Amino acid sequence: MKLKIAVIYALSLSIFIIGCQQLNNQMKTGPDDTVSISVDDVSSDEIFYTGAVFIGDAKDQFGTDAYTLNSATITEDTLNISVSYSGGCEKHVFTLVVSEGFLESFPVQLPVSIAHDANNDTCEAYP
Repeated sequence: MKLKIAVIYALSLSIFIIGCQQLNNQMKTGPDDTVSISVDDVSSDEIFYTGAVFIGDAKDQFGTDAYTLNSATITEDTLNISVSYSGGCEKHVFTLVVSEGFLESFPVQLPVSIAHDANNDTCEAYP
C-alpha cells in the first residue's frame, strides 16, 4: 500500500529547472572568450523542464554532477524546483529519485533527492 501511494505521489510531481541553454547567436565561441548566459537570454517558454521520476535506490546510476538548489516549492500537487549548474555545451538531465517507503513521522515524509547527469559537459558557463 505504501508503495502504491508513493507511486501515485511521485507520478504527480514535476521538476522544473532553469538551466544553461546553448544560444548560438549570443555565445562567443573562441577559446579565450568569456561565455555568459542568464535567465534573461532565454524566453520564458524555454526554461521549464519536466524531469523523470525514479522510485527506489538509484545509487549513482543517474549521475552525480554538481548543481545548486535555488528553491523548492509545492504548489497544489506539483513540486517546483529551481537549480543552477555549470555547463551549456551538452544536454543536462535531472532525475527525481524517490524512496520506496515513507518515514514514520508526523507529518509523513518521503525522502527524495535530485540526480544530475551533465553528460560530460566540460563547458564552464554559469548563469
